[in-house]
Amino acid sequence: SVPEGRSCERYFPNSHLPSTFVTSNGPMLSRCCSFDISFLLGLGSFAIAHLFFIRAFLFHGYAFTVPRTLLVLTELGLGMFVLGPLFAQNAPEELALPVLIYTTIIAGMLVAATVGVAHTATATVGAVLFAVSDAIIGIDEFLYRSKHHNVAIISLYYTAQWLLVSGMRAADADTAAPPKKTQ
Repeated sequence: SVPEGRSCERYFPNSHLPSTFVTSNGPMLSRCCSFDISFLLGLGSFAIAHLFFIRAFLFHGYAFTVPRTLLVLTELGLGMFVLGPLFAQNAPEELALPVLIYTTIIAGMLVAATVGVAHTATATVGAVLFAVSDAIIGIDEFLYRSKHHNVAIISLYYTAQWLLVSGMRAADADTAAPPKKTQ
């Protein structure tokens, strides 16, 4: 249960909305200018959104269990030590550090989705799909281009957004509801 006066609604009404707004700018920003500038603008927009998602996932606390800890180690390992360095190694030199920072942030968002206590499985699946969509972007930009990647990226991205928002709205509704009286 949420301590009195510390509900998500009090500090940041609809805490998932800023991340949704910021991520909606990512696709537009990533195509507006030259490749390096537009890629950095899109990356920055998504990074800010993921920081909002991390905040929303962890706002009501977190819990580590053995299965969650194993998932966290897997997420961090894949994000920070496999995909991040692989993408950064194949990115233009000026994009290597931003790509490493971004993969660390998205790994953090996956960790927050895994250990956060006040959200639904729907939101967690949304976080995973968002990360998969971003991984395909990295593959497409730095490893192997395919015309089929765009369909997968957009499909996963919008599905992830829908799952994240609906899962977090359901969690917000659950935490905002007054406790049921027992007799």
